[in-house]
Amino acid sequence: MEHILTQCETPGQKEIWNEIAKIWRLRHNTWQKPTFGEIMGCASARITNNDGKTNIGLTRLYQILISEAAYKIWSIRCKRVIGDDNNREKWPRNEHIVANIYNQINLRLRIDCLHTNESKFGKKAISIDKVKATWKDTLKDEIFLPDNWAYSPGVLVGIRQSEPHTA
Repeated sequence: MEHILTQCETPGQKEIWNEIAKIWRLRHNTWQKPTFGEIMGCASARITNNDGKTNIGLTRLYQILISEAAYKIWSIRCKRVIGDDNNREKWPRNEHIVANIYNQINLRLRIDCLHTNESKFGKKAISIDKVKATWKDTLKDEIFLPDNWAYSPGVLVGIRQSEPHTA
């Protein structure tokens, strides 16, 4: 498992961590690829402000990004090894892997928005403030979104993808 999530050279692991790093850097100036232990314990991670208090939004974003990346890396590996019998001709292309992780993160964003519905979830609903704090500075065209974007059914939100770097 450690090899699959952090060391494997076949398509999937490296590409996904690179995209997660891009998303993370939209909010935080430093990124270090997580170790196996950090991946396994990501639900316990805490990101603090300069005053030592937990930054709820940043912590939650980190937990989501790391757990979704691990899930997607594992899923790609299982499809490659089990579903496609490790046939190199069926290995996913980089573009497919990148699209796949953004689809996964966007799904998590949509689930967060749905879980703000207090009439449906009552006390278990996620506060709109927590959702906004989590996804702040990562959304495409964020400055044009209405204040109530998280529970506006007609508003399409998605993660901002950075432009590819040219050497």
